[in-house]
Amino acid sequence: MKAAAKNQTFGLTKNKIGGFLENSPYGGVLGLAFPSLARSEATPLFDNLRRQGVISKPVFALFMSSSLLMLGGVDHAYHKGALKWVPVTQARLWQITVDRVSINKMVVACSRGCQAIVDSGISVLAGPTQVVHNIFKHINPKPKEKNQQLISCDQAKTLPPINFTINGMDFPVSPKYYIQKVFEDICFVSFQGGTEYMSPSDTWILGDIFLRAYFTVFDRGNYRISLAPSV
Repeated sequence: MKAAAKNQTFGLTKNKIGGFLENSPYGGVLGLAFPSLARSEATPLFDNLRRQGVISKPVFALFMSSSLLMLGGVDHAYHKGALKWVPVTQARLWQITVDRVSINKMVVACSRGCQAIVDSGISVLAGPTQVVHNIFKHINPKPKEKNQQLISCDQAKTLPPINFTINGMDFPVSPKYYIQKVFEDICFVSFQGGTEYMSPSDTWILGDIFLRAYFTVFDRGNYRISLAPSV
C-alpha cells in the first residue's frame, strides 16, 4: 500500500552550509522533532501524515543498524528484550535526563544528572569539551598521536563500554559502536566536545553512535521514548 503526504512544506538551501551536507552521500534532513522546533510555521512530515490519516498511532521508531525508519508503528523483531521507557523533559527536541555516565563503575560525567538530546542528526556522542577530554584520558591514557581521539585498533578491542544510566536503567555503549576504523590500524573515538554552548551547559547529545546500539521508539502521544538493544 502506497501513501503520500499532501501539501508538505520543505526548506531549500541555495548555499553551502559548511561540512554538514557538503560531500555527503545524502541530500537533506528529515525533521523528526516536535512541531515547536519547526521554522516559518511549517508542519513537519510526521504531523502531516497524522493529520491526513495516513498513520494512526503517534509513534515512530528508528533501527539505525539498517537505517530503518518506522512511522506510525513498531516492529518488535528489531530489538531484544523489553522496551524501557524514559520520559521527555522538553517537548521541543527529544530531550531526556541522564542520571550519570560511567566507565568501569567510575562516574566520568553527569555526576548530578544532566540533560541529553536523542538526535539522529549527529553521528557522534557529544558533551561538554572538558568532560569529553577527561573521558579520552580514561579511554586512551597514552596516545601515540597528539590527538587523543586516535587510538590503535588493537588497543581499542580491549576498551570498556561507556555506560549511560537513564531513568535508573543502564544503557552501555560498547567500543563496537563508539570506535570507528579510519585507516589500517588507526581507529577513532567517536566522542566530540562543544555542547557547553548549549543550555544547560552540561547537555549531552546521544547521536547515531548511541542509536545504533539501541532500537528507539519516539512516542509523541505520551511524551516519552523507549530503548532496547538492537538485534
